[in-house]
Amino acid sequence: FTNFTQVERHAILQSRLISDLTSAMESFVKEARTGYGSTYFPADNAIAFVNQNGNCVEYRLEKITTQGKERGEFQRGEKEGGADCQPSLIESSSFTPITSNTTSIDELRFEATIAESGNGVLKNQGVITIALTAQSMKDGIPPITIQNSVTSRQMEPYVQQ
Repeated sequence: FTNFTQVERHAILQSRLISDLTSAMESFVKEARTGYGSTYFPADNAIAFVNQNGNCVEYRLEKITTQGKERGEFQRGEKEGGADCQPSLIESSSFTPITSNTTSIDELRFEATIAESGNGVLKNQGVITIALTAQSMKDGIPPITIQNSVTSRQMEPYVQQ
């Protein structure tokens, strides 16, 4: 019975980790897909772009300390308008976590192909590849890595209003 209970707890914790990562990835993918590929601006552990509402959004990895333990948190921030949209220009108070406090993001990587335009027409679409490696804050759960590539669905380059 004890062995069964341990196995069941392990499965539940691993399921929570996978669910948390999947949810965070889906949030990012949805917004990146509808964002302007001509505005993708990747940096170390972060990416910024103009979303479909014309606002600058940034997704980043932030190290925080909770109850004496350091963990990585996947966060989203937004500022009004698309001018100067690049990582680290959004105020820290504007960021909210998109992963739970039971998950620690160990690594967050973004690779982007920025959409090229000429004469007001896109020559290619923007593409972002995101890779997340995370682990549960509970011991005994192995780290998980997930990766996804997203292509912008915007058919025109971003023009600041």
